[in-house]
Amino acid sequence: MTINWIAKLKNINGIEQIHFSVRDTEKTNKISGSICLDDDETIEGNLVQYLKNKLGAELVSEYENEAENIIDELPTQLPASLPEPETTEE
Repeated sequence: MTINWIAKLKNINGIEQIHFSVRDTEKTNKISGSICLDDDETIEGNLVQYLKNKLGAELVSEYENEAENIIDELPTQLPASLPEPETTEE
């Protein structure tokens, strides 16, 4: 198992943001998120390392655990809270 972090700097409506994803390389699903940067915040060095420092060790560990334990399959049936699709007979 290898955890892969991807981070991209984006400016959306004048707000600088870091959009990121965390994925276990053995899975197809990933955890995604974004954080806004302060107006006076400048990024130096590697963007992923900067993001990890900004999030802190506890959140980084939580994201990596979520990515490692994500259910990587489609559900086999609808959850009980959703109604069954209606069928019409012709």
